Amino acid sequence: MSQSDLQTRPFQINCEDSPSHADLERIGDGLDEHNVAMVGSSTNNRPLALLVRNEQSELIAGIRAHYNISGWLYITGLWVSEQLRRQGLGRALVHRLEREAIARDCKQCYLTTLDFQAPEFYRQLGYQQFAELPEFHLGHSKLFFRKQLRQ
Repeated sequence: MSQSDLQTRPFQINCEDSPSHADLERIGDGLDEHNVAMVGSSTNNRPLALLVRNEQSELIAGIRAHYNISGWLYITGLWVSEQLRRQGLGRALVHRLEREAIARDCKQCYLTTLDFQAPEFYRQLGYQQFAELPEFHLGHSKLFFRKQLRQ
């Protein structure tokens, strides 16, 4: 469709800095509908998180992810409070999340990290870098990692 074709159509394209939750959901629903038409199922992402709380029930560490019916786990964030870092808690969270993912029939995992965050941490856990976006954020690269969880 050319630019002139778009101009003659009875719709408009708007840029929204704060789209509504309903609009974002509709985009996701549309993608799922397309996926079902193409491969017989949607990606059907399901959230998964491990939360660590102290005696006062304050969140002091956690890992968040989602997984899908294709057997992929995507780790979207790992955080450990400053005073608990480098004591093995992050490693324990990743290992536990991997076990939970395997129990949910996940075969592989992927994640991204910035070059100043935790690439060596993930390498030590058996993750292999497969891509890099240089100059992604203020002179830093975004790194992509994956790991086979089971055959």
